[in-house]
Amino acid sequence: MDLGSQFHELLTANGFIQLLVLTLLEIVLGIDNLIFISITAAKILDKRKRNNARIIGLALALVIRAGMLFSISWLASAQTPLFHLGSLGISVGNLVMLGGGAFLLWKTMVEIKEKIYHEEDDKLEEKDSISMKSAIIQIIIIDFVFSFDSILAAIKVAQKTVKEVIDCPCEVAQEIAHPAAEHGSNVVIMVFGVLFSMIIMLAFSERVTKFINAYPSIKMLALAFLLVIGTSLVLDCFHIEIPKPYLYAALGFAILVECLNIFEKRIRRIRHNLQQQDERERKQRERDKDKD
Repeated sequence: MDLGSQFHELLTANGFIQLLVLTLLEIVLGIDNLIFISITAAKILDKRKRNNARIIGLALALVIRAGMLFSISWLASAQTPLFHLGSLGISVGNLVMLGGGAFLLWKTMVEIKEKIYHEEDDKLEEKDSISMKSAIIQIIIIDFVFSFDSILAAIKVAQKTVKEVIDCPCEVAQEIAHPAAEHGSNVVIMVFGVLFSMIIMLAFSERVTKFINAYPSIKMLALAFLLVIGTSLVLDCFHIEIPKPYLYAALGFAILVECLNIFEKRIRRIRHNLQQQDERERKQRERDKDKD
C-alpha cells in the first residue's frame, strides 16, 4: 500500500473510525506513562524545570513511538526467542519488559516508602529531590518500555477492522513478522493516532499532574497502579498475561470511587464551615441583644 492509498484510506469512514479508536486506545495505554512522568517530574525542586521535564518526557514518548512505527521489522525480530528456559522462549522484547518492569517496581516502591514515612504537609526537600537530567533519563527508560505495548496495539488496530480489535495488544506480535506494508497496515493512520493522542495528553498533562499532587490518596492510588503495571510487565516476560482492559477498568473504577470520596469530604467541609458561620452569627446576635 503506497502513501497515497494510505492517505485515501484515512479519509474513508472506516479509516476515520480506526483513527478514533486508535487515538482513544493510545490515550488509555499512555495513562501509566503520564502518571510516571508526573510523579517523577514532581521530584524536581525548580518549578520551571519540573514543567520542562514533564513536557520533554511526553515529547520523547512521541518521538520513541514514532520511531517504533517505522521500525516494525525490528519489532518483529524482537519477538523472536533468543534462548529457551525449558519450553519458554525468551526474546529481546521479553527482556525489555522484564528490565522495564523491574525498574518500574523499584521506582514505585521507593516512592511509596517515601510517601508512607513522610508527613503530608512536608515540602520537597533538597535531599529528596532529583536533577532534571536524572528525571529525563528515568522517563526515557519508561517511555521506551511503555512504547512496546502502545505501538503493538497501534499496529493491531491499523491491521484489523475495528470490530476485530478485542484482544490484548501483546498478541499482535505474531502478526508482524513482515513489514507493515506487506500486511496492509496503514502507517499513516498509526502515526496520526499516536500524534493526536500525545497532543491530547500534553494538553491535559499539567492538570493531571496537579490533580495527582493535590490529593495524597489519588497519588497513592496512582503509585499502586504503577506497581500493578510493573508486575504485569515482569509477568509478560514469562508469557503470563494479565488482560490490560481489566487493569485500566480497575484503575478507572478506583479513581471514580476516590473522586466520590473527595467530593463527599468537600461537601462535608462546606457544611461544617456553614454551620460554624451560622453559630458565630448566632452568638454575635445574642451579644448584640445583651448589649441592648
